[in-house]
Parts: sequence; C-alpha cells; structure tokens
Amino acid sequence: MGLAFSQCLENVEQSNPAQPRSELPRFNGGSSVGGQSIKALYPEGAPLKDAHLIRSSREIDTLNIEKIEVLDSGELAVYPTGGGKNEYSYIYRVAAKVSWNKDSKCFTSPVPKKWSNLDWYKHIVTVANSELGVSLVLTELTTWVNVTESLKNEILAVKSSSAT
Repeated sequence: MGLAFSQCLENVEQSNPAQPRSELPRFNGGSSVGGQSIKALYPEGAPLKDAHLIRSSREIDTLNIEKIEVLDSGELAVYPTGGGKNEYSYIYRVAAKVSWNKDSKCFTSPVPKKWSNLDWYKHIVTVANSELGVSLVLTELTTWVNVTESLKNEILAVKSSSAT
C-alpha cells in the first residue's frame, strides 16, 4: 500500500531541496484524503516535491462554530453550523488525535492529559483548516456548554489575536 498523505508530506519536508527531481520520492498510490483518493489529487509516479501545492490550492470553507462544549468525559467538542459533512470523519487519518463524531456532528479532542482544553481548541481549528480545508470561526452566536468562564475568555482571546 502507498504512503498516507501526511507521510508523503513528511517525506517532502525531509527531502533535500537540492536533490534532482528524478530522485525525489514518488507517490505510488493508496490511501485517501477527505474521502477523495489521493490518486485523483496526485497522479501515480508524480514527484512528491510539490505535493503540498495540492492541499494549499483548495478553497477553504468557512463555517461558524455553533457550540463549544466540554463533555462530561473532559473532551472538548466543537460543533460547526450546518452539521458538517461525512468527509470530516477522515480527519482521524492524519493522526492528530482529533476526531469527527458523526452522531453528534462535532470535532472532538481526547481527554486532556498533557494539553489543556485551550490547546485542544487551537489544535482542532488548525487541523480542520489544514487537513479538511475548513475554517472554524467563533461568532457572537456561539453557545458555550460546560465551559468555564476562564476557558471561554482564553478561547475568545485566541480569536481576537488571530484577527489582528
């Protein structure tokens, strides 16, 4: 089976930029991203040096965050408006520990151990953007469930600092 897309990107980042194009690792099929075969995105045998251009050229979908919730288990859940798409379930393939809960229609973190819920919020937003092409945006209509006032303020501070 071919390399997973994230593994391909790691190979690209680690490859020597001075290396002749003919010697670069090549995509050899297998795996999928967001429900779409990587083969459709990147032809078999194509040099991986420019693989990142495929991901960055995709349009970004902007979705408002309907709700942020700290579940009883301690996991952080981020609910986009509109209920999301089935393809979001593929986010687990990048091994970023972010999941899509198809029943609740939300992105979830694991139970916080080394990272705080603020760290997980930032990570969910980043991974959704980089891997799914989804920009999750807080609004005044975002509801907060079982979220402490201090966590809410920290998340809102992240929003305001990224807006500048």
